[in-house]
Amino acid sequence: MFKFYSAGVNRICTIQNLVSKLINAPVICQIRHLKEPVYPPLNEEEIREIFAKGSGPGGQKINKATNRCQLKHIPTGIIVSSHHTRSLQENRKIARKLLQQQLDFHFNKESSYLAQLAKQKQEEKNLKTKRSVENLKRKKKFKQEEGLD
Repeated sequence: MFKFYSAGVNRICTIQNLVSKLINAPVICQIRHLKEPVYPPLNEEEIREIFAKGSGPGGQKINKATNRCQLKHIPTGIIVSSHHTRSLQENRKIARKLLQQQLDFHFNKESSYLAQLAKQKQEEKNLKTKRSVENLKRKKKFKQEEGLD
């Protein structure tokens, strides 16, 4: 069940455990959405492009065609490589986006999009762990009260 608010999206979760018929506690958890960042444009004079033959699964087409793109940002020395698709043009676009993300992380550190995303995932993981610990305590308390041990 979703409720939409201007600040974000609130989701109502129902905790179900072994004694779900007796305990149904709704928990409201906040979901933050990060906007896709607008990276500054890359200066093509600062990038060195290397094309190479691919490897791995995909058969003869992958192994014979030049479809792997590697970009090196000369001032920082950051190297990214893309071999996600069979198309060289697609891999060039993907590599440029990866390079922009890495440069954003290199220059902005904690305020970069990747750092914020990692922080958000860690917070969600901590919240799940906290909920599971509380749920286990509630189960243990219920079993003690009912004498089910």
